[in-house]
Amino acid sequence: MPLLDKLREQYGVGPVCSEQHIAPSTYYHCQQQRHHPDKRSARCQRDDWLKREIQRVYDENHQVYGVRKVWRQLLREGIGQGGQMYSGAPHGGYGTCRCSPG
Repeated sequence: MPLLDKLREQYGVGPVCSEQHIAPSTYYHCQQQRHHPDKRSARCQRDDWLKREIQRVYDENHQVYGVRKVWRQLLREGIGQGGQMYSGAPHGGYGTCRCSPG
């Protein structure tokens, strides 16, 4: 919501949110989660952790590993045993939480 952050100072939260057809409480909820990531759901926290692990494996292998090789490497390390892997995670293309910080 960087656009709302910029326009908020000039117009206020209410008018900007009504133009975007979102409730002001949604904006404040996302702000809260952005500033306090520990208050996010366990699923979102796990997704963030998995994203960091996938990115680590991808970077350690000179960013040439594809989805299958990253997945296999994570399995060798004991990460993602329950089918929790997402095929597009290094590039942000997986099931995301709407208010992710970043």
